[in-house]
Amino acid sequence: MNTSKRIMIIIGILLVIGAVAMAVIDSLNAQSPLEFEPLDPQLSLLDRVYPEWFGPEIDILAQDQGKQVTCDWYRYKGLAASSPENANEAAEQFNANAMDLITATSIGASYWASELVFNELTDIYLGNAETRRKVVERCIADNPDIDKHLSADTDAFYRFADSEALLDNSHVLSNNSRKLLHLIHRHLWNGVSSAQFPLTRIEPPEEALAFLRWQIERSQMPFERKLQKLNKAEQFAVIPYDYDFARTVLYVQNGLFTDACDMLKNAYQKTDPQNTFRRKRYHNAINELARSHGIACQL
Repeated sequence: MNTSKRIMIIIGILLVIGAVAMAVIDSLNAQSPLEFEPLDPQLSLLDRVYPEWFGPEIDILAQDQGKQVTCDWYRYKGLAASSPENANEAAEQFNANAMDLITATSIGASYWASELVFNELTDIYLGNAETRRKVVERCIADNPDIDKHLSADTDAFYRFADSEALLDNSHVLSNNSRKLLHLIHRHLWNGVSSAQFPLTRIEPPEEALAFLRWQIERSQMPFERKLQKLNKAEQFAVIPYDYDFARTVLYVQNGLFTDACDMLKNAYQKTDPQNTFRRKRYHNAINELARSHGIACQL
């Protein structure tokens, strides 16, 4: 056998080995039919949605109403953390000034004010003394307790961040954790603002879906509360979400394999055959459950 043939054979063998190795790697990395899809793409989608919904950035601090709204929010957050019985009055003041701001500008000002507040608060949580100084300087005339409110809110943040593993041991906020924190901040901001403005004006549907997915798929919320959230969201039917599949994954995560199997079979039967994506999802999940827990789920 000449040298060129040997080289071709070796190359062929290496290509086969490489193909097998890639197939093994792909199989190891493949998502299980009984797992939630990654949340990252949903969060990245919001980066495109927000500018389309709320328009060009508004300089919130260039207007007196804007400054007031930010200070109102810090007061509300501090009281919610330290004196909840006084938080409602602070929320009413926040909404009254937010209405003045939006009347002077546009509904998009609510979003841009929330962005400014999020960036300032995140800096403060992570120990940026200069940002904290500027906030105190801006708000102390109307709120002599601003420093106490920021401290109370920061303490509450660390308790929450610890429970949801948003920070590492060095108190560093990863890019993904920052996006989750932003989503949670937006949900709170919109929840308070909804007393004054319809949610459909200030919360894009993609954002509502992202928050529901975080609660159900990623948060440390107890199993029973997640089921309650799912049932309530499905009852109002305002967020497009695969509720049956979500329940199935929660059942699997909590070892309720028979319930998961029954849920999948029922979901498959009631789903319109034209909805090929969901039918295939349910079919694959049933097969995987039957393979891994055949006693609980039989085909």
